[in-house]
Amino acid sequence: MIPNGTYTFWLAYLKRKVSVGQRIDFANDFVNQTNPPIGPSDGSGNVVVADADGKINLRLEHSTCILTDEVALVIPVLYHLNGKTFGGGHQPDAEEMVQLLVYFE
Repeated sequence: MIPNGTYTFWLAYLKRKVSVGQRIDFANDFVNQTNPPIGPSDGSGNVVVADADGKINLRLEHSTCILTDEVALVIPVLYHLNGKTFGGGHQPDAEEMVQLLVYFE
């Protein structure tokens, strides 16, 4: 990870399988339009800051079972460029974060 970088982790289900290199349509491919944070539902345990070497050591837990009948599970990991987890509203502004995906099928 990026040294001293700020990250948040989310839980999301997909309606279809995705292969490496395939694009995900963020407007249509997710089962839920708003994905919950991993950890407490208020997001209080969702922010992680990497150490000076870029290492993160964490354990993520969620109150619901992540094993469902959905096609695939992704964990969106947001890197917050400016270290802030919120923008003008309840979500970070698009120019303030970069999204990575951890994919499970």
